[in-house]
Amino acid sequence: MAYIEKRKGRDGKPRWRAVIRKKFKGKIVFRDENTFTTEARAKTWSKRREVELEGLDWSDPNTLLMLENRCETLWDLLDKYEKEKENKGALKPSLKSVIKILKESNMAKRPYNQLTSKDLVGFCEDRKENGNRGKGASGSTIKKDLTILSAVINTALPSWGLQVPKEFMEEAKPKLRNDKLVRNPIKRKRRPKEGELEAILKCAEKHDKDKRCRVKMKDIIELAAETAMRQEEICKLEIEDVNWAAKTVVVRDRKDPESTEGNDGEVALLGRAFDIIKERCEGRDKGKIFPYTARSVSRLFLKLKKQAGVHTGDAHKDLRFHDLRREGASRLLELGLTLEEVSTVTGHKDISTLSDIYSSLHPQKLHNRYRQLNEIKTA
Repeated sequence: MAYIEKRKGRDGKPRWRAVIRKKFKGKIVFRDENTFTTEARAKTWSKRREVELEGLDWSDPNTLLMLENRCETLWDLLDKYEKEKENKGALKPSLKSVIKILKESNMAKRPYNQLTSKDLVGFCEDRKENGNRGKGASGSTIKKDLTILSAVINTALPSWGLQVPKEFMEEAKPKLRNDKLVRNPIKRKRRPKEGELEAILKCAEKHDKDKRCRVKMKDIIELAAETAMRQEEICKLEIEDVNWAAKTVVVRDRKDPESTEGNDGEVALLGRAFDIIKERCEGRDKGKIFPYTARSVSRLFLKLKKQAGVHTGDAHKDLRFHDLRREGASRLLELGLTLEEVSTVTGHKDISTLSDIYSSLHPQKLHNRYRQLNEIKTA
């Protein structure tokens, strides 16, 4: 039987959720639901779905298998992909956000086997014009959207046995390139400018002295700049994983294109890093070194930037916490460590990624490095 309930969406506007349940021998063996902006649409979907399910043999296990793999529109494919990722614990906020955008597009209403290059171009044009939060999406952002869409389509056959035509994406490429609807992202080279990091650390020190503040930011910011660790990695560090004799720490589940889970790496605590860790662990022998969430760290870093006068509001020019990872890698390279040596600290398996994205050497510091090498040579 089907029922419809009225709910309030995140935007405060009403939504109607239609739910269908099927029972066999007193147990619910099948459940399907969908949410709509009008009650009329919810009723229409319920009636159509009831007709589709009528007469099915619920005692046959193949019935449920058939319904599980049932997909009609692109929205169905996206929803199936999203649920599969969620069940595997791989549904990151960024991926969920892109899937939401794709599901809300006009293209998502189309039968997946009838998608055309016109549908795709229309989606990209709409993204460029409207985008998110009242601003048009950039070409690099749209390209990321299409990368996710391609992943969904490529998953359909091996995972669900569904043959989804891919030609429409290839046919749309010339138009997308010519109209500059998609482009490769600009490589970010941002590092703290002279005085910026010092100003932020000064504000962080003042923040940390406030007894009401639970998250102590100064050590976290310094550690990020010394070790090139991501904020998520810093917040995961465990006291038990510190090797006090070797001055190293094991970083658990480091980000990796293939598999993050179980991708652990032992990192040398160079420079001030070891002292920071030692001070943080004083009087404790277990637990997290920094018992905070990455989201809290990110929010407070933004707050400290504003207090330090570093925040401008320009997403491309502003300093981000992740830029401290570039700062850490670049510092080590400027000291004379090789790319291979630095990669053991940053966790990069692909040296080219480290070289292209995470190293940004200050030209003026090359003079100092040249002078040092010259002195060694002439000594």
